[in-house]
Amino acid sequence: MRKIKLLFDLSTETVPFMLILIVMVLTGCSGQHKPEKPKDLIPEDTYIDLLVEMQNIQSYRNAEPDSVNADSLKTSVLNRYSVSDSQFLATHKYYQMQPDRHLEQIDSVISRLDREELKIRAFIDSTQSARQKSDSLKSEE
Repeated sequence: MRKIKLLFDLSTETVPFMLILIVMVLTGCSGQHKPEKPKDLIPEDTYIDLLVEMQNIQSYRNAEPDSVNADSLKTSVLNRYSVSDSQFLATHKYYQMQPDRHLEQIDSVISRLDREELKIRAFIDSTQSARQKSDSLKSEE
C-alpha cells in the first residue's frame, strides 16, 4: 500500500504555528474594526473637495512630469483649505478604513470630475466653434 504524501508536513513543530496563523486570520476577519477618529479630521465635504483637487494635480503630473510644479500645486491647495499634509493623510487613512463610506466618497469625486470634464469639453467646443466662425468671416473678406 502506498502512502499519500501531504502537501505540507503536520509535524509537532508546525501545528502550533498553523494554529497561531489560523487564530490571527480569524481574529483579523471577525467583526468590523472601527478606526480611531483623528482629532483634526477634515469634514467630509472638504475632504471630497481635496480629493478632486488632488486628482486634478495627479492628472497634471501624468501629463507634465514636473514634480516640483505638482508638489507646489499640492501645497497651494492644502494651504487654500487650511489643511496640513499630515492632517490630510490622517483623514485619508481614517476614511479608507471604512470601505463602504470611502467608496461613496470616491463615487462623489468621480461624479464631480465627470461634470468638470463636460464643462471643459463644452468650453473647448464653443471656443472652436467661435474660432471657425471667425475664420470663415475672415476668408469671406
